[in-house]
Amino acid sequence: MLNTTPLARFFVLCSLIALTSSASAGTGSRLYNELLDNDGFYEAGGWQGYVERIGTKLLRHTNAGNRKFYFFVVDSPAVNAFATPDAYIFVNRGLLIFLESEDQLAAVIAHEIGHVVAEHGKKQKGTELLGKVAGITAMLMTGRGEMMDVSNATAKTIIAGYGREMELEADQIGAEIVASAGYNPLAIIEALQVLKDQSLFAKEVRGQPATYHGLFATHPQNDKRLHDIVSFAIGSLPEDLIAPIDNFWGLMDGLKFGSEAMTGMLSQHVFFDKTARVVIEFPTSWYVRYNQQQVTGEAKGGADVAWAAITRHTPDGKIVPKDFVRDTLKRTELENEQNVDLGNGRPAYIAELKLADSNRFSLLAVVQLGADVYTVRGEVGPKGDEEQFQQDFMSILRGIRDMRPSDIQQDTTTKIKVIVAKPGQTYQELANMTPIRSNAVQTLRLLNGDYPRGEPRAGDYIKIIQ
Repeated sequence: MLNTTPLARFFVLCSLIALTSSASAGTGSRLYNELLDNDGFYEAGGWQGYVERIGTKLLRHTNAGNRKFYFFVVDSPAVNAFATPDAYIFVNRGLLIFLESEDQLAAVIAHEIGHVVAEHGKKQKGTELLGKVAGITAMLMTGRGEMMDVSNATAKTIIAGYGREMELEADQIGAEIVASAGYNPLAIIEALQVLKDQSLFAKEVRGQPATYHGLFATHPQNDKRLHDIVSFAIGSLPEDLIAPIDNFWGLMDGLKFGSEAMTGMLSQHVFFDKTARVVIEFPTSWYVRYNQQQVTGEAKGGADVAWAAITRHTPDGKIVPKDFVRDTLKRTELENEQNVDLGNGRPAYIAELKLADSNRFSLLAVVQLGADVYTVRGEVGPKGDEEQFQQDFMSILRGIRDMRPSDIQQDTTTKIKVIVAKPGQTYQELANMTPIRSNAVQTLRLLNGDYPRGEPRAGDYIKIIQ
């Protein structure tokens, strides 16, 4: 629960890997070990072997010689792929979700091979901003933004990644590789469109910065030099049609989907915080959503009835809840402060908030769980009942608890389901078949390469979420 978006956080991670590489050899091998220790790889559904086989096929058409390359799928929702100078190539699960063919996946992998072959990591000026791979990996796996102490100006420089000339060089190398291997080099431009759509969606729908790192990041889709590179590479296509390595759409069916899959999962009214190993349970009738900052619930009928928001803090050492509220949260408009027992000897601090700009009944609570502190802020809406809200609020406080073995075993994963579009079928119709509660239609368009206004075409494979 931090102040950066998951995409922005991971783009910073990828840039740091590239920028620190010249100062620290073996970045990829150390990152691999860190990810392995933290269960950071996506090993379900055959994707790991699929990516490795595509990478091996592409390498036969490079001048890499006997150099050993390694290919991995990272269990991250961020839409990206990256390579380290010691030839470790990582493709995020979040990018796989938005691709449409084996050709596009091959284009992504070939682009990253291009960075390694051209030794861009060694040519890029090094930095000591983060020094240790362990720190980078901890940020990736835990979502803890305070592990990075970078000014805004510096962060913008880092996110920029490789310069335009290096990206174009990687495109050129990648285009020649994919064409020689029998893949369509036009897939490079198609993959670029995937990232452009992501950027547009982030800006227009989510209100997030329209930025991304790495893959094709520094030149537009209609860049003449890029099109010239692709056109030239088409001449390297073999005369005979090359069969795909595997059934791309068969593998896509069942691929894990989730914007925050590495940090938490939501199952109806229950949030599972995987990093803190904590469960937050709301009343069964409440609608719950979450982001990196907080978990928010609304009563049946919406915020006009009642709402509550929960934020996790990790202070240094023990706290006194009353002092924490005043000194850390800077809240002084408090009345009727009391300590209550949540059961099993679990204490909580609760106070009424008397806000100058509102006459609605509002509560603030502090619940301690291990080394973490959870603050819960809730309010009755104009259509709500104060007594019912107080009962629900206490239920929420009691619902903040450690994970049990049964929680860990529960499958809370949302997955991709591949269907064949019927004549006249719309994304509005398909949105009703998915658990997405926010921007469902536009999310499905983005997922299927039809953002911002496209509709399914009869007979096409379409990805929905179940």
